[in-house]
Amino acid sequence: QPDQFTAPFLRDKLSKFLNHADEDGFFTPAQRSYIVFEVMCRTPYIKVASKSEAGTKIGIDRLVGNKSYTAAFPLHEGEYEGDGKQNIRKTLYEVWGSWGAWYKFQPLDYIRTYFGEKIGIYFAWLGFYTLMLALPAVLGFIIFIVGLATINNNTPA
Repeated sequence: QPDQFTAPFLRDKLSKFLNHADEDGFFTPAQRSYIVFEVMCRTPYIKVASKSEAGTKIGIDRLVGNKSYTAAFPLHEGEYEGDGKQNIRKTLYEVWGSWGAWYKFQPLDYIRTYFGEKIGIYFAWLGFYTLMLALPAVLGFIIFIVGLATINNNTPA
């Protein structure tokens, strides 16, 4: 993505933003999930008579905390199977989420766009860490096999 200036989103300044006419692509899936989460965290779930009680009756975290819900997770957008319209979720499923793609590099830009920066950096670190552990794992396996092959020739000291 090219570098742009950023600004807080205001609906009356919509025309100042890039891609403002594209309703489906204006916000990334990660931004949409964050917006939905913020709305759920700030929405009152019960009408109260006084303002002093209002702070205790707000948000999905409170509903999870008092065991009304067991958990809350964002939903995924778009189909990922079939011949439908190509979207980020479908692309991730085809090039990253299938068993046949285990040897390929991770599409970190797509992961960052779909899941957000924190999860993108997590998978970048996980990929780096796994790659760095590959050589010690192979070396350890070779030493294990050599040890199994020579176990009968071992004479205790």
